[in-house]
Amino acid sequence: MTTSRSVSLELVADRQAMQRFADLSGDHSSLHMDPAHGARSRFGENVVHGVLPLLALPLLLKDLALPADLWIAEIEARFPAPLAPGRPVRLTATWSPADATQQVQFELSGDGGRPLTRGSLTFREGVRSAVPDRTVGPSSLLPQALSERVLWADEMRKGERSSFPYVWGDAQGRAMREVLSGMLKGVPEEELNTAVPGPSGWAFACLALLSTQVGMVMPGRAATLLEFQLRIPEQALAPHGSGTVRSEVKLASQTSGTLVQDVEFLAEDTVLASAQVKASVARRPYAPPAMAELAKRVADRGLKDKVVLISGASRGLGAVTAKLFAAHGARVVVNFRTSQEAADQVVSDIQAHGGQAMAVHADITEEKEVAAMMAQVHAAWGNVDVLVNNAVAGYRSQPIEETSWAHVQQDIDVVVKGSFLLVQAVLRGFEEQGGGRIVNISSTAVEAPPRSHARYVIAKSALSGLTRSLAVELAGRNVLVNEVVPSFMETDLTSGTDRVSIGQIKAASPMKRLPSPEEVADVIVFLASPQAAHMSGQRLVVTGGAPPFL
Repeated sequence: MTTSRSVSLELVADRQAMQRFADLSGDHSSLHMDPAHGARSRFGENVVHGVLPLLALPLLLKDLALPADLWIAEIEARFPAPLAPGRPVRLTATWSPADATQQVQFELSGDGGRPLTRGSLTFREGVRSAVPDRTVGPSSLLPQALSERVLWADEMRKGERSSFPYVWGDAQGRAMREVLSGMLKGVPEEELNTAVPGPSGWAFACLALLSTQVGMVMPGRAATLLEFQLRIPEQALAPHGSGTVRSEVKLASQTSGTLVQDVEFLAEDTVLASAQVKASVARRPYAPPAMAELAKRVADRGLKDKVVLISGASRGLGAVTAKLFAAHGARVVVNFRTSQEAADQVVSDIQAHGGQAMAVHADITEEKEVAAMMAQVHAAWGNVDVLVNNAVAGYRSQPIEETSWAHVQQDIDVVVKGSFLLVQAVLRGFEEQGGGRIVNISSTAVEAPPRSHARYVIAKSALSGLTRSLAVELAGRNVLVNEVVPSFMETDLTSGTDRVSIGQIKAASPMKRLPSPEEVADVIVFLASPQAAHMSGQRLVVTGGAPPFL
């Protein structure tokens, strides 16, 4: 009885390897390569190109000692979880010589053996040509760079077609080996040269081009690759020269955000490979309403020339709140940590409509950066009158067994420590001017925790405790401290939440809809206004009639 054989290797796909892969494949999708976009994505960071680690499979196939007359006819893979840059992973391949289907199973696993990619290679018997036998152009698989497309879930259409040219030759094979050399440690160069790209190098070039198809062409940076099935026809020899990648959308579900497309790799009229690809497509990111829209909501709230500092105000609820305060005549400090461009856009919108605003960078978890921000604000406008603690570290599902204390600490640092340091920073000014307002942004998740969001719930729960303590301690100094508690809102912070869950939340609401950021911002502005002059220690719940009832 012949037993199965299994081989594995460890690799690290760091940012340098990602850059090399992007140069090879042409897939410079912002989801992988742009830190600012990654931070605002559903993952909260950049993720590694899904097919990048799979380029190491030829090394494992060589170690499995497959019969020489086998060639790759099919590759299929699924991607149950993303891979963050720089994390060590293990790629394992298993083959049973007695398996009549001639399949090799493979798995990419991360910390604790968590599967990141699973799939198989199916082989056929027959003589195949070896690596490409001539140099073709530069080392990229693309003869010219592609512009990154941005197609959101609500823009997907069945039947849409696309195409782009490719090249394949010795130069591209060498570039593929360079990509691997950066991920693999301890693999001799001569072993790498003899195994990659190898007789089936064209199949792995197709994988790289599939990454480009999804990440740059259809649908572009809004996409995450979920699975694919690649087929190499028996009559197609490993090509060299140029050709075209052509695709057609077969399924476009706006409800689930799923796109399925058929892809063909052509040289003139010959199909050298074909694939079906499934991707998850993000819905359009939340865009704060324009200043012109918010100006219509203005009523005199006694906020003219008040200095309002809002943490995390470059996007989402923070951006809306900044614009609404400015619409009431306040001078607004738009605090941000990562996105200068987004903060500047908020400020520009306010200034274009006669408002006063400044964007100020500060990591609010660092006391020195908070002090520097306060000095800049004081030099321009004097003391702060209103502090809105809005910043969060993120909001994404993470099971407790995959959550480290470092993850929890990250949320606590931003939500609680950041708020704590900002309160201390504004107190002296409050005392000099005879009072001030603090509005903390909490969440109904404190009372009704969503599944797999422990780190977020812990941090927001602590913020509620801080609110109550400060309300009691500071009331005698005319410093009013309140909390706004909205239910789930659709902003880019919550973009990773699936449409089914959002539909269930809406259905459970007595009003059958979610609160808008503008409606929540109205409550924040109210608490900062003279109309709330005798309110402190309160939690104003914005839930459309749903609990908690306070």
